[in-house]
Amino acid sequence: MAGGVALLLLLPLAYTLFRCRRRNNAVYEDIPESSLARKRASRCSQASIYSANQSRPIDFVLPSIPPALAALASPGAAETTSLSSSESSDIPLWARLALLEPGPTLLGGLNPELYRISVETPEEEVVFPDGHVGRVWIGLQYDSAGERLLVSLIKVKNLPSRVYGCNNCCDPFVRIYVLPDERRYVQSKMKKKTCNPKFEENFIFQMPSKNLEERILKATVLDSDRGKRYNVIGHAAFPLKDIDLTSNEMCIQWKDLIKDVDTVVPCDAGELLVSLCYNDNLERLTVTVCEAKGLKMPEGQTTLDSFVKLIFMIENKQIKSKKTVPVKKSTDPKYNESFHFRLPQKCLNSASVLLQVTVSGGPNKDKIIGRVVFGSYMFVRGKPLDHWNETISAGHKQIRHWQKLTL
Repeated sequence: MAGGVALLLLLPLAYTLFRCRRRNNAVYEDIPESSLARKRASRCSQASIYSANQSRPIDFVLPSIPPALAALASPGAAETTSLSSSESSDIPLWARLALLEPGPTLLGGLNPELYRISVETPEEEVVFPDGHVGRVWIGLQYDSAGERLLVSLIKVKNLPSRVYGCNNCCDPFVRIYVLPDERRYVQSKMKKKTCNPKFEENFIFQMPSKNLEERILKATVLDSDRGKRYNVIGHAAFPLKDIDLTSNEMCIQWKDLIKDVDTVVPCDAGELLVSLCYNDNLERLTVTVCEAKGLKMPEGQTTLDSFVKLIFMIENKQIKSKKTVPVKKSTDPKYNESFHFRLPQKCLNSASVLLQVTVSGGPNKDKIIGRVVFGSYMFVRGKPLDHWNETISAGHKQIRHWQKLTL
């Protein structure tokens, strides 16, 4: 009985295993060799076709242009035909837009105007004479409301190279003074390795309108050599009385550079005979005002009474002020007075002495008619600087020279 029941249970299981085995045999049925041969032949024929076509370029087929579209593509059609014209309504909008002449655009491109080299005006394209050391361009404008002189340093051209035969071996910069005060100046940025620098820098000088005609703008061009040494290339003077500053527009001026500073700033204010002596043991500077000659008579006066005021300064700070006894009715006065100032050796490079010839009486009382400054290279140039250096190196000797007065 038990064996019959087990047989009945095994029969369905055996039937299930038989069906699964037949199904697996159907999935992995072998492909006939004839079918495989046909597939291999097809692949070989395709490979031969592709290899044969590789030797020539691929042909591109251009779509045909409709007659209406060809009419729009003619020259000038894009200008005369509107995008919304009824005559071209059968043409797609994208096609009409593509035919329009492209305008200038900066998206994804370069603007050639930014890289265009400016062409100089014919009057600047000149051959400079032999021995020429440079030419400077500045712009001047006076603001009467704020009593300010606006100075625009534009450019300098044809500067000499520091090394003979080497172009652009020059590192120039410019210092601008408003004479007669030569102690203060403004300085431009340095331009590296160029004999034709372009500065385009602006400066402002506070100046009352009544003093404009008495002032002279001086531009000094220097070259920065190795070791932080500055070599003066030349000077250019712009007397403000010769420039029309009444208009509100910038007045452009140019001048050739001259090496001799006395030639650049001519002055007929007269001369002053001064003696200097420095005692390094006592640390004392002695200034002797001897005499003057050729003093200029102020307007509205028939006689001249004058004295000399001395201002001793260290680092542009006034330390002491003294003056001579007035000399009356003379344009060639003799003062013959000596003054002593304590000057430590450590302050030699930062000290300066200002001498001012001043009117002592009449309608122009206390008016300065001439001046001269002595000191180091920080404050003085030309013959007063040479006079100062000679005095410092001469020991206890008195060094006497005539010095030209400036206004």
